Amino acid sequence: MIKFTDPEKLKNHALASSKWLRVQDFDLQAPQTDGVRLVEQWKQESKIFSLVHENVEFIPEYVLDQDRNPKSIIQAILHLFEGKKSSLAIAIWFMSVNGWLRGNTPISCLEMSPDAVLEAARMEAFPSEHG
Repeated sequence: MIKFTDPEKLKNHALASSKWLRVQDFDLQAPQTDGVRLVEQWKQESKIFSLVHENVEFIPEYVLDQDRNPKSIIQAILHLFEGKKSSLAIAIWFMSVNGWLRGNTPISCLEMSPDAVLEAARMEAFPSEHG
């Protein structure tokens, strides 16, 4: 397990561990829309999260479905973590092995076992209720 104390190193690790899209390029991903405005709306609605690195905002590709819309499971997870985890902490949670997911990462289970990922998020958000 890698441990970082420097938030920038953590952010670099998170960004390198999965595919992230530059928000400014989202217009290219979602033609016929103002992609930047759309991403901002999704963030305000807690449908997605983002990280800013070197003055560039990124969103993780795994929060989007094949049509480039937010996966509904992400909003449910973000509601559980609201006020408890920063965007960076959420990104780290998604990429970290999880005992509730039998040692898999939430990212790797998102497609095949979204309910299990939601339950793992619930266990993370409210540990005293489950132990």
